[in-house]
Amino acid sequence: MSTAPSLFHKAIVLVALPFLFEAITVSFLLFLLNETEQDIAKEQQAKKILVQAYVLTTCINQACKWKIISLGRSVPLGSYDVKIAEALGPMPQAFVDLKIAAKDDKKWLSDIQLAEDQAKKVVRLMDVTRHAEAEGAFGIKHLKLMALLKGELTILEEQQDRLVSDARAVEEQTAASIGQHRANLKLLLCSFLAVGALLALALATYFHRDTMSRLLILLANARQFRDEKPLHAPLTGDDEIGVLDKAFHEMAGAVTESAARERAIIKNAQEVICSLDNNLCFTRISPACLTVWGYVPEDLVGESLLTIVPKDMHESTESAITRMKKSREEVAFETKVRKQSGGFIDMLWSVNWSESDRTLFCVCHDITDRKRVEQLKKDLLEMVSHDLRSPIMSVNVSMTLLLRNMVGHFDQNVRLEIERAEHNTERLIFMINDLLDVEKMASGKLLINKSWANVDELIEEASIVLKGTGDQKQIKIQAANSKLMVFGDAPRIVQVVVNLCANSIKFSPAGSTITIDARKKDEEIEFSITDQGRGIEPEFKEKIFGRFEQNKGDGAPKVGSSGLGLYICKNLVEAHGGTIGVDSELGKGSRFWFRIPTPTPEEAGTGGDRVEEPLSW
Repeated sequence: MSTAPSLFHKAIVLVALPFLFEAITVSFLLFLLNETEQDIAKEQQAKKILVQAYVLTTCINQACKWKIISLGRSVPLGSYDVKIAEALGPMPQAFVDLKIAAKDDKKWLSDIQLAEDQAKKVVRLMDVTRHAEAEGAFGIKHLKLMALLKGELTILEEQQDRLVSDARAVEEQTAASIGQHRANLKLLLCSFLAVGALLALALATYFHRDTMSRLLILLANARQFRDEKPLHAPLTGDDEIGVLDKAFHEMAGAVTESAARERAIIKNAQEVICSLDNNLCFTRISPACLTVWGYVPEDLVGESLLTIVPKDMHESTESAITRMKKSREEVAFETKVRKQSGGFIDMLWSVNWSESDRTLFCVCHDITDRKRVEQLKKDLLEMVSHDLRSPIMSVNVSMTLLLRNMVGHFDQNVRLEIERAEHNTERLIFMINDLLDVEKMASGKLLINKSWANVDELIEEASIVLKGTGDQKQIKIQAANSKLMVFGDAPRIVQVVVNLCANSIKFSPAGSTITIDARKKDEEIEFSITDQGRGIEPEFKEKIFGRFEQNKGDGAPKVGSSGLGLYICKNLVEAHGGTIGVDSELGKGSRFWFRIPTPTPEEAGTGGDRVEEPLSW
């Protein structure tokens, strides 16, 4: 396998070459800029020297003018001397400015120094001639002095002219140089623009040949995979694109294999699996529809779902699907389906909506048998409720009347048998009530009617109910006063306390005490039932509140129980928004507790309103 450069290395090339090209371009531009700045500096230097040379010329010319005006006038040092002094006054500063402008240019500094020395000599000669004139000496000596002054002035003018000509030459030279730099800059920019275009074209060609063409193959493979067509041959090379192409081929193979398995599952599934378009028409359907509904798949494709649904269920079916489309969540609903033979069966539909495909994906499960079982269960509970509970309660009442000697007196052996029969009928009544409560919970028909209630009165009511059972086992029921109020369903709270205490009585020894207590804990009212029984095994504490759970550990007493009492307690407490639990250590008794939360102001109302909440599971 060939080793192709990685995408990282290609990216380095794509970034480094333009950067290198730009660095070279900038370097040349900086060089030209530096040269231009130097020429501009020289040009400005020459202009400054020209300005100061002009100042010097002006000073000398003004002084010479006043000198000529004063010739032949025998006057004392006075006004003309002042004028000459004023004319020559700026000259020293002009030489200082010339030296500053010359900076480190030795030739210019030398010429300026010569001119300065010559100017000082001219000024001294002017002073000598003026003193001679002031003394009235206008003879041969004066003429010699004037001739000497003229010669010195000529030398000074030549030096000034040399400074000016040198400055103008520099100015002209730098101007020409700046023009040449501009021309070079234009040429450089055009050259680099052309080279940059060629470099960009070369990099684009390289990137397209080594990267884009391979990426296009990846894109083509994705389209081939989408259209379920064979993929192109795998790319060579071990760069990122080659690795990605290899992974794509592996993924495509896995998806194809998974799709084949999925088709096999759908083909052999017992449930009817289908898809519907936005108009509820079948687009695809699994072969199971022949087994479940009696239709060949081809007979249903293109037909509306509503053609096999009873007319009285059209509205509910469409409503469920519309609700699912709006919520974008899976919806399950039940409906009947007309079979090919003409009969109807119950179906549970699990439907998902795909917005991108504008398709409903459905799994249909035959629940006819489950419906039949539910009806049998309902009939059984109705039979238990009406045909079984009522006679047993009548028997229990009769036993109670017999024990109270309402129909005569019985010897002790007969009374014991009657008491045993009464106890057994009470157990049957409790079991029947537990079964009915569980059924109400499962169907959501059990209501929680909340209102304010006195905690001490609830505990007292539970104690009265439990007294007979406790006396039979010689167990004392002890209740503590709390002076608290609780917001809940009073009869249901009493039922929870009674069930928990009854459970403790079953597992407590004779002569022991069971304590019922209540207290406020944070924002909740906590009820607790503490016994002196054998305690609960740690592994059983986690599941003690489950349905049909009973403690069958070593040493646990064998008691008759439905195993629903604690399960009902847990559900009733949770229906109040509370929690329930048990603290127990084997050999040291148990403490069952449950907490009812304090209501919000909106829930509690004014303190006397009743709130009904359905209990559903």
